[in-house]
Amino acid sequence: MTGNVTYRRGQVDWALWRWFIFPPPREATAPPEFSIRVKRLLDQDRAEEFDDVSEPFDDNYAFFDDEPEGHGVDVGYTPFNAFCLAVALDLLDAGFKQSEIIFFVRVVRRDLLKQFKRILKCPPVTRQRVFAKHRPNCPSYKEGSTRWADCRVFIVIQKHAVQEAYREFNAESQKRMPLIFKPDYYRGISELKDGLHDMGNRPSNRQNLVLEIAGTVTIINDL
Repeated sequence: MTGNVTYRRGQVDWALWRWFIFPPPREATAPPEFSIRVKRLLDQDRAEEFDDVSEPFDDNYAFFDDEPEGHGVDVGYTPFNAFCLAVALDLLDAGFKQSEIIFFVRVVRRDLLKQFKRILKCPPVTRQRVFAKHRPNCPSYKEGSTRWADCRVFIVIQKHAVQEAYREFNAESQKRMPLIFKPDYYRGISELKDGLHDMGNRPSNRQNLVLEIAGTVTIINDL
C-alpha cells in the first residue's frame, strides 16, 4: 500500500476502524457513527479557512494531496492521507476540537510525511517484539539479557487553551487560532524519556500529549 495507489472512502473507513480497535473482531465493519466522524473531518478540511494565520501552512489541506473536487466525486486517498486521518482520530479521541485538528495537521503535514516514509523503512512488527540485530537501524532497549529493537516513534504535542498566558501569541490577529506548539518527534523510549526529562521545569511545559505513531503507520499501511 505504497506509491501512488489510492483507495476509496469506504476502504479508508474500513482500514481506520480496524486500526482503531486493533486487534479487530471477526466482524469489523465500521459503524455509521465512526464513518460520520471521518466524514465530518473531511468536510471541515474542505471548508475550513484560517485567514489570520501569520505563517503559511505546510499544505492547504490536512487530508488531501490536492484541492478536493466537489461532493459526490469519488476522491482517491493515499495511505499517507489515511495515516493523517488516523492521527486526527487519535487527537479527536484526546479531546481536540475538529478545527484544532485540521489546523495542526496542516501545519505538520510535511513532517508527518517524513516520519511516515522513515517508519516504513524500519517498521515495527505488530504485536511482536523484534531482536535488535534484526532491526540494526532502530534504537534498542535491554530487558534482562536480551536487547530488543525499539521501532516506536513518539510525537509529543502541547496545546494550550489559556492563551492569555502567552503574551507573544495573544495578538489580535491570532485570537481565533488554536495555540498548539509544533511537536517534537522521538525514536524509541529512551529518546522520549530524555525529551520529557525537563517536563515541569518550565511553566509552559507541565502538560504534553504523547502519541505513538509507528504502529499506526504500519497497521494502516498493511490494511
